Amino acid sequence: MASDGLALLVVVVDPEKARDIETRLAELLQVPADAVRDYVTGNVRAGTARRTGYRFIRGTHGGTYVADPDGVDIPPYPVPAPS
Repeated sequence: MASDGLALLVVVVDPEKARDIETRLAELLQVPADAVRDYVTGNVRAGTARRTGYRFIRGTHGGTYVADPDGVDIPPYPVPAPS
């Protein structure tokens, strides 16, 4: 059956595989597994010591991320690379 609608395919990693990936990455990076989990999910505090290359410009109803070598804002995934 043909459809003109948008098909959405969601790939989910099962909990055991996720735990294995986190553990192996943590061992490789020599950091705790919860630090890997926090980093991957974006729970990272930015500051002047950690440049991200992005700056968030606030508008009246939202905002946009722009390239800025001194920027410290963390864009959400997936923000396209600035042109």
